[in-house]
Amino acid sequence: MAVATLKPMSPKVTQYGMAPELLQKRAADLPGMTSVLISELFPEINDVIYTGADLPLIREQTKQAIEGVDFSMIKPGDSVNILGSHHGFTISGGGPYAEMLRTVRDEVAARTGAKNIRLRVGVGLRWCEGDEYIKHFELDKYYGGKAEGVAPVDKGFKIDTEIGALYGLKKAYDAKWIIQAHNS
Repeated sequence: MAVATLKPMSPKVTQYGMAPELLQKRAADLPGMTSVLISELFPEINDVIYTGADLPLIREQTKQAIEGVDFSMIKPGDSVNILGSHHGFTISGGGPYAEMLRTVRDEVAARTGAKNIRLRVGVGLRWCEGDEYIKHFELDKYYGGKAEGVAPVDKGFKIDTEIGALYGLKKAYDAKWIIQAHNS
């Protein structure tokens, strides 16, 4: 069943592409273009819970999703890194993912009393893309200046584990606690 074309994120200023004012047409705007729901391709997957831009719904769904998460180990003076991914910003224009990241931050602060909550947005090859999304969605302001992108070329460090060494990005793991908040 064809559905109306899902619109991509509005063009934004980026060092990785053309200026928004130079963009004349997008594939989503071509005549006859349609979107195919993943559930049509893979009927065995879970139902989609969200396909729009209703940010209050995203906030409520996020609260429900983390309602049972035990944050009791996080104390008011602790540092917390919320780890995000640039991929989340490519879904439904990015606004829903940004709202999810805001809500996770707010819930951690409200439930633990922690104030040193930082956002780290990981990327692959476009090393500055995380910072661009952070700025575009004003997450740097929302996180009180404690939001930044992390890239595979950033300084790493060794983490000793029971099964051997693991190497991580220092900026991602420089807090007492980390919370994975990837994609949706």
